[in-house]
Amino acid sequence: MAIQIRYEQGAKTASEIQAMVGELVAAIDQDADLARELREHGADPGQMTSDTTVKAREEAEGFDFVQLIIDLLIPMTYDAWKYVILPRLRKRHGADVLGEEIDGGPTSRR
Repeated sequence: MAIQIRYEQGAKTASEIQAMVGELVAAIDQDADLARELREHGADPGQMTSDTTVKAREEAEGFDFVQLIIDLLIPMTYDAWKYVILPRLRKRHGADVLGEEIDGGPTSRR
C-alpha cells in the first residue's frame, strides 16, 4: 500500500523530484541527522532505498493543469515526507520545487 499526495506542478518535473529524493535517501548512511529525523517521524531509514521509498509522476488535468503525484511507499511515512524530506528538497532546490499540496492531505491506495 502507498500513501498518495497530489501537488500543483512546481519548478521541477516528476523525474527531477524522483532523482532528488534518491540523492537524499542515498545519503542517509552518511547523514546521522537525516536518519534521526526520519526515525522521529515514523520512517525506517534502514529500509529506505532510492527505488522503494518515493515514486513521483505527473498527471494532466484539463488543458493546462498538470499535477505532480507523490506515492510514498513503505517505509516512508507522510510525516517523514512532510517534515523531513520535503523541507530538505525546498532548502536545496528552491521553495518552488513542488507546488502547493492539493486536496488537503494524503490518501491511501493499493
